[in-house]
Amino acid sequence: MGCQTGRIRSCMSAYPLHPEQGTVICVGTSGMLAGCTRKLLDEGWRIHAIARSQHKLDALGAGSSGQLTTASCDYHDLDAFERALDRAGTHVSAILYWIHSSGQGAIDMIHRRYASIDRCRVVASSYEPTQDSDVSERIVKLGFVILGARSRWLTHEEISEGVHRAFISGDAKAVVGVVEPLELRPQS
Repeated sequence: MGCQTGRIRSCMSAYPLHPEQGTVICVGTSGMLAGCTRKLLDEGWRIHAIARSQHKLDALGAGSSGQLTTASCDYHDLDAFERALDRAGTHVSAILYWIHSSGQGAIDMIHRRYASIDRCRVVASSYEPTQDSDVSERIVKLGFVILGARSRWLTHEEISEGVHRAFISGDAKAVVGVVEPLELRPQS
């Protein structure tokens, strides 16, 4: 089901987005997703980036001419994470986040605080929604690349490009790379 575009497979466009709509909170997007965050800045989006490393956050802002605000914290520290979210202000139009399953408290906080806005969650290839999964959040699943009888994980550039396309598309579900067949999933 869905359409095929490059390395992204997506379906069900639900949230068409435009840079003038407000701030996008980007959580955990200063490492492998830094290219995605920079591209959003280049397109004119206002970004409030939250990550553990202030150094990586500073690197995101080169040339962003005031479109970028940052907050350095670990999302496992829920008090600090809540303060970091508060710094985004009140005109938040979307949230793009890569939070590991160990950060369920932060995910729950995002769901409570931003229930009525576009929430786009980046997840690993092994992610499977549970019965209590929030069906109103968009999911971008990161897969792998098949090379003949072998496979490899996606590069940071491929991940950033694919997540950016999925976020901009507004599609409810997207896969960057492939997630099947499982037996070809890279082991390292």
